[in-house]
Amino acid sequence: MQSEERFQRLNWLAAELLDVPVSLVGLLATDTVIFRGAVGLQVDETSRPHAFFRHTLRHEGILLVPDASQDMRFYQESLVVTPPFVRFFAGIRLLSSDGTPFAGLCVMDTEPRIFRAREKRAFEGLAMIAADMHKLYLLERQSH
Repeated sequence: MQSEERFQRLNWLAAELLDVPVSLVGLLATDTVIFRGAVGLQVDETSRPHAFFRHTLRHEGILLVPDASQDMRFYQESLVVTPPFVRFFAGIRLLSSDGTPFAGLCVMDTEPRIFRAREKRAFEGLAMIAADMHKLYLLERQSH
């Protein structure tokens, strides 16, 4: 199974478990963010990290934004004011073995909402799986 297919399956599972239309893993590259296996968003990368992603990488734990249209950090963000009109956002950074943030698992909804405790635990577990998948991807690249 290819790496991209693994990330698509993980994002599909995140979208299903958390009942959101958008899920993606964003990997930080030099000047871009590469979206791995995105579900519900037809973009493979962006030339500059959007504010959601920047805040996710800086935030310890889960970054929860119940209604982005009402949050001063995000209300003018393109994902909020144009399709898909993001309202709810949750992001959690993925850390390398030395503790450096290198990616983020992000889910989005077009309706304002909050995460219950069960959803938070599921999201944290999915983030651990995403980090493990990335480590596997790097090992596979080294062996080829």
